[in-house]
Amino acid sequence: MTAVFRDGFSSKKDRPTEFGGLYLIRQLLEPAKDYLRSRDEDTWWSKELPLPMTQSDTTPVGRFTVDCEASSNGMVPIRGLAWTARLSWLDRMDTAVTGQWQGMTLREHRDPLLGRLREGYEDVSSLNDLPVHDWHLSGKEWSNVEAFKDKPASSVMILPARDWMKNSIQDRLEQVLVSGCLAPGGTLLVGDVPSDEALTYFAAIHRAGRLLTQLPQRPRCIILVTQDLRACVLEQDIKGLYTEQRKQTEQFVKDNRNPGQHRFTRLVDYHRIIRLHDARRL
Repeated sequence: MTAVFRDGFSSKKDRPTEFGGLYLIRQLLEPAKDYLRSRDEDTWWSKELPLPMTQSDTTPVGRFTVDCEASSNGMVPIRGLAWTARLSWLDRMDTAVTGQWQGMTLREHRDPLLGRLREGYEDVSSLNDLPVHDWHLSGKEWSNVEAFKDKPASSVMILPARDWMKNSIQDRLEQVLVSGCLAPGGTLLVGDVPSDEALTYFAAIHRAGRLLTQLPQRPRCIILVTQDLRACVLEQDIKGLYTEQRKQTEQFVKDNRNPGQHRFTRLVDYHRIIRLHDARRL
């Protein structure tokens, strides 16, 4: 139980992501100190999270195991392993994952964004050179990426729907980029990520061996931004896997200088673009 949930152990070979689904579930449960309960043969075992790091931490306090009803009543026991979990869900799971996600914590970082909100109208035609595939508003999806297959752009923005699992996230990203809308060495921004699903997106992309492997040219950089404007920047390492870059994430969130060479140099730029895009759709 500890090896699977805490260490990410799996007997599967060539997993599409760095860790399995049970490891992700443990990450989601741990901030709220929920518990995992597993049944091995006729006995339920439970443990409040976080899981013990050493053998000495596993000493039970009080009653730790409970016999199943079948065995107590002389009935044929249920064979195999099962597990359950208590979910006292947090509204914003990414607030508990400060290592990967960074937000605008200081006023001097928020001032440029607030300044943007005070500015007047901006023509949505300024987005004509940006490929966007949008699932995040209710109703039919919206996309203009096909228009860029013969003239790829340096940046692409994807806006996901709620409740995508890890495999769905990987498949959707590939579905958009296979059109050839992103130039080699470009930036993929996944924006408006539901804040309570931030861990799922990180798990789907960080060091994921299957991610975008069917593409002849993959993005140099992937930027994730949640609905409450927390960000995580991932870049390819020497093995071609996307790993978090804390320095680049901090620069993306806190940079108050003028925009750089690509569309998503700063979080302030993203906020302006998504406001314009929503105005275009609505």
